[in-house]
Amino acid sequence: KIQKLQSNMSFGLSSGGMFGMVNNDGMEVLAGLGLLGSFDVRDYIFQMNVEFYAGAYSEFYDLQISALYPFTDRNNTPFVIAGIGYNYLETTNDEGLEDEIGNATSTAKPNEFYNGLMFSGGGGYLLKRNSNVHIQIYGKGYISSYPIRKTTPFGAIVGVALLFGS
Repeated sequence: KIQKLQSNMSFGLSSGGMFGMVNNDGMEVLAGLGLLGSFDVRDYIFQMNVEFYAGAYSEFYDLQISALYPFTDRNNTPFVIAGIGYNYLETTNDEGLEDEIGNATSTAKPNEFYNGLMFSGGGGYLLKRNSNVHIQIYGKGYISSYPIRKTTPFGAIVGVALLFGS
């Protein structure tokens, strides 16, 4: 069981992968890093994070606030998470870089820019919650509020966060 009686704050780094429908071509995999602040009030954990993900054709920036609900009051416990964030997405539109038989052309189209709200939900596992250093392992699905070429972006994010605090 958790020994602490007061709430605590911690800060940390995250690393993960984003699997998303960001182009009409299909899925793209992006690798990312983030910074997060966490406020544990025993029954809930509130977080704010800034994340950056990059892939071959896209860059994704996100500022998100989330609430975690731990299932038990133990030191190691599973949790559910829900969040809302504002994000910015830049996609490379390289459809004009090759002709039908694969020859390079110089008719590349400009990059496209999108931004708006993103909603996410998922779950994970907390390790060493009452320690000065603890770990969150998580996975969450997301859907964005804006269309990209008539398609609403959606996908999944998986990652691990290392937090330091009192």
